[in-house]
Amino acid sequence: MTTKVDEAVESRLFGPLADLLDRLIPGGSLFFLAMDPVSTSVRFYRTGRSLEPGVSDQQMDATVAGYTSTKAFLHTHESLCDQINNILTTGAPTAIANRLYAWALHRLDTQTLVLGGGKTGRARLRFQDALEFAASGLDAVKNDDDSTHDYRQLSEGTVLCVPCYVERPLLIVPETRPTFVAEYVYWLRRRSMEHLYHSRGLDLYFLPLRGLGQRRASAVWLEATVDSAMMHDRLLPVNAALCRALEALYSATILDEFLLSAFRTEQARLGSGRVEEAFKSLWWADELAFFREGQFRRGFLRDDNAMRETGPSALTHALKRQSQQDSFLVATPVDGSPELTRVVLYLRRLSAVVPSTSPEVIDAICRLVGFDEVHFVCPFFDTEDFATSRWDEQLAERIGRMAESLRAAAKGERTAAYESIGHTLKTAVQLTGWRGWHQSLRELARSHEDQADSLVLNGAANALALFSLAEGLGGLVRLIGILDNDEKLRALDKQGWVDPTLLTAWQEGDTDAILKAYFATVQEVARIVCLGVGWPTLQLRCCQSPGDASEYNWTYDAAAEAHEVLNVNTLSTPPFRAGSDGVVAVLPALLEPMRNAVTAMGQSRKRGLSTTTALRVELEADLPGSVIVRVGNTLPNGEKAPPGMPPGLRTTAALLGLARVASFREPRVESTGTRERVFWIDVDLHPVDLASRILGRDTHRSEE
Repeated sequence: MTTKVDEAVESRLFGPLADLLDRLIPGGSLFFLAMDPVSTSVRFYRTGRSLEPGVSDQQMDATVAGYTSTKAFLHTHESLCDQINNILTTGAPTAIANRLYAWALHRLDTQTLVLGGGKTGRARLRFQDALEFAASGLDAVKNDDDSTHDYRQLSEGTVLCVPCYVERPLLIVPETRPTFVAEYVYWLRRRSMEHLYHSRGLDLYFLPLRGLGQRRASAVWLEATVDSAMMHDRLLPVNAALCRALEALYSATILDEFLLSAFRTEQARLGSGRVEEAFKSLWWADELAFFREGQFRRGFLRDDNAMRETGPSALTHALKRQSQQDSFLVATPVDGSPELTRVVLYLRRLSAVVPSTSPEVIDAICRLVGFDEVHFVCPFFDTEDFATSRWDEQLAERIGRMAESLRAAAKGERTAAYESIGHTLKTAVQLTGWRGWHQSLRELARSHEDQADSLVLNGAANALALFSLAEGLGGLVRLIGILDNDEKLRALDKQGWVDPTLLTAWQEGDTDAILKAYFATVQEVARIVCLGVGWPTLQLRCCQSPGDASEYNWTYDAAAEAHEVLNVNTLSTPPFRAGSDGVVAVLPALLEPMRNAVTAMGQSRKRGLSTTTALRVELEADLPGSVIVRVGNTLPNGEKAPPGMPPGLRTTAALLGLARVASFREPRVESTGTRERVFWIDVDLHPVDLASRILGRDTHRSEE
């Protein structure tokens, strides 16, 4: 049954051709026939669809089937006329005529005819004769069969006339008979049965059309045999020049349909199988093979019913490799089978026709589609027309556009996955109920008289408080998923992510306000990291201006530390509001380098590093660009610095790069006045761009 997608395809492929031909040859019963790329059939493409939709009618199907017979005399024009007349006389003539006509339209919309000859046991279709006529001339299709001796060529040899086209042995069998009835009814339209009886049969007029060099379709007119002279005169405008114009238009629509067919809304998910279907539509092939880096990937072979997937052993011609060429698209005759042509599409040679295409883009295309070579083995091919028409340039341009859409679709799937993972992670942490248990532990610790027990309870409360960071990481991952969706980003404003006052302070370079907030947050986070890893000393310096610095020094005290609990709701990372998920979107940029530094110092303790050596953290503002946080760990004497960025930091840097809130500079080693060597990681915090997008502001307000 024809779907809405099929109807759209038909309209795009043949709608422009029908409009042009209807203007040149008005009033005829025009339709199109074309080989279906995914089956072994010929499809009808009827014109005037929007004005006269067909309808399914099972009772009419049964009525037509009731008059079906395999006797030879029922193959004639008269038998078809009798059958239509019998149907019309079964009820009120007007109502039945309208119903029969609607049924005929639906039948033409949905029916296919299997190509005849070969193993099918059916007669060769007149459509096949028309393609052979276009390829080799009239004499090539005439044989001793009486059904071909009246064939005539018209209009500079562009049109094949087939008189009384239904009179051919084995052409009409019970399965195909309803289709021929529908064609007669389509021609009859509102004419009277008397007109049908006096027609002495219907003639078909084929105008074969090449698409991308392959003879694969035909415009078809139906007309009464008695009006053949009139039809001859009407077809005079159909000359060779018009035929070339129609073929150029048809080829262009095939390429457009190739591009569109990979991205139909009914198949929203990205997948190489869908892209393969699009490539199948380029030519009607007997064999088809996909390769990647010289290795066979998938193959398809056309049998009597459909284009079916097969292994390499079943393919006769498609596996043969071409010698190295620079061409993007190559068409050559098949050795030993001159009626077949091998068409090879080399995706990696796209730059041969689109020189601006970089190797990186070509690699991306091949990776996205899953193959880099496609081999077609095609009948009815015109290599000369193919070579002179330069369809390779237009195909290459569309493949480039297809790659852009594939990249966008892949990105959409990735962002949706990020958003889903982030939501799941945040929900999983919330389900632990950590907030309630954290409060209960704190209250229990305050009321407990035993100092040792109180210390343990507060330590457990501190550990639970860090669940807020894990919960916030879910928000960070979700943020990555929605960065390219302005509507979802703006929704974060309703969730209270951004503090407009702090955003304004950042953009206007209010260093004091911004550093004050970050100094408090970095102090809390650095202390908690030291507690978590077990390093007892911290030194934090905040450089507000030359010669003006604030300093915070911390040393672990078991008695006092039990009452110093992290309060995540007080943390602020301007311009994000204190306690919001935006804060936790920034914190990984601090947590990872600090954890990495104190872990390294803990390992260096065995090599003589004193526990009185502090984790070094420095804070500086470079507004309106970024806030710089420098994290340093002292290296023991004689110990070499790590070669480049540590692996854990590279992973975090990639995540932060996706979130666009912070970035790491390359590590450096600095010698101090006390001859110590410090390994530094500088972190640039720049969440202002994201905050501005959330509020819909310009990034640098100070430049307005």
